[in-house]
Order: sequence, then C-alpha cells, then structure tokens
Amino acid sequence: MYLTRVRIAIIGILNAKPGNWAFEKLAQNLSKVLNIPIREIPLDKNYVLYYPETEIKSIKYKSFISIDAIILASDKRKQAELFNKYNIPIPKTVLLNSKREVETLLLQENQCQWCLKYPTSCGASGHRILGTIDDIPDRFPKPYIVQEFIEMRNPEVYRLYCVAGDIFGWNVRKFARDRGKGQKSPWVAHARGACYAFPTPSIAPPLELARTVLARAQLIDSFGCIDLIKRENGEWLVLEIGTDGIFNHVDRNLGLPQLEKQIEKKIVNAFKLYAKSSSK
Repeated sequence: MYLTRVRIAIIGILNAKPGNWAFEKLAQNLSKVLNIPIREIPLDKNYVLYYPETEIKSIKYKSFISIDAIILASDKRKQAELFNKYNIPIPKTVLLNSKREVETLLLQENQCQWCLKYPTSCGASGHRILGTIDDIPDRFPKPYIVQEFIEMRNPEVYRLYCVAGDIFGWNVRKFARDRGKGQKSPWVAHARGACYAFPTPSIAPPLELARTVLARAQLIDSFGCIDLIKRENGEWLVLEIGTDGIFNHVDRNLGLPQLEKQIEKKIVNAFKLYAKSSSK
C-alpha cells in the first residue's frame, strides 16, 4: 500500500511594505474573521491587500481576487477602456493625452458638463469639475480621464456586491436631507459625508447589468462591488467597480450592521473554498 502525502497550502493576508499602513485596519479584521495570519511575503494562497505594483504580477496565481481584476479596479482609466470596449452603459467618458485635446472637447461638446477624475483615487479624492483647461493641475496623471458629469437634484449612487457569483447587498449612498445645499459635494462619496442606506423597494437593482460588468472585470468569482447611477429617464449607468487592493479597498464601514455581517460571512465562506481548492 502506498500513502500519498497531501501538502496543505499555506495561506495568509498579504499586506507588504511600504503600502501596508493604508490597509492595516482591514488586514486586522480579515485576519480575525478568516483566522489566518498577516504576512509581508507571498504565501501559497493570499488575500492580497498590498504588494508593490512593480511585482504584483509575480503572484498572479496566488491571489484569491484576480490580480488582473485588482489592477483594473485600481485605475479608472483601465475601467473606462474596458467599459467602452464592451459597450457597457456609462456616462460619456474619454481618455485624452493633452490639455489641447481637453480644450477641444470642452469647446465642441459644451452641451455637457464635464469632470476630471483622478485615476487611482478613493472617495473621489482629486476629482474636479472641468470648466476650462485651467482646472487641470500640473502633473495630473495622463491620459486624462474626462467624464460627463451627471447632475442630479438629489445625488444618489447605488451599489451591489458580489462574492463567489452571488450578487447581493443593494444599497444607496446619499447625503442627509438636513445638510445645507451649499455643503453638498458633487461627489457622492462616504468620505465626503454621504451615508449608506437601503433603497426604497420600488427601485429594483439592475442585476444582469451588474453580473455582466463584474464578469468582464474578472470579479464575479471572488469579491467586488459595482457603483451605478440612474438617469432621470430611468437608464442605469455604471460608474466604477471596486475590490480590495492594491491602492484602495471596498468600504466596510457602512452603518448597516446586517449588510456588513453579510459581506463578512460571504467572504469567509468564499475564501475557505478558495483555500481548499487545488488551484486558483
């Protein structure tokens, strides 16, 4: 009789220097709920939070979340390219390489309000409304991501989550009604004072659109989220997708305890299955 020795994969939270400080709180939480250690060097299988961008592809087959998906979610320019390639409904978005090109756009398509998005921002940091090219800071990353700004009377951004193929967690970010009009930011971000809530039952989530986008982004089998807005004519538009690592992570501080626990539980179950699998 021959006995086959089965090697057990070594797993952990990968949060390396120098960027590990940005993910420290999330790393501690994930380590606790997944019951696995935090490490600065790659193990056999990893929940990747931070690893140097220049080396990130070296662990392509050792990550719970696809490294290609992490890179995509980390850069809004790459997302714009993907969305335009597959005709995903989004606010009109163009990538431009010079201020002259931006100026031409502003002159030729002045029926739109345009904004400039910082490509790797979190919480809309660095985004700005574009009036003229003077609004573009020096050394702003190129190509410029210039997007139609959808102005809404009551700004709201909707979100869905996906863990291991399960799409759930329909919620909305919006500003509290008692905030003065002058205090509202054009960016409906938690970091700018917007709060999470559950939408009214009459607003149904666009599940098939979300599934299509998350599949194209290679996030459908692991963990990610999608942010959407709704035009006044009822059309759903995708703003962006998100996941954990390597420049930002999906917000866990929702103020909705039931949903927070649901996300946590689903990630735990999905990561356990990943850890037991023979390959990514």
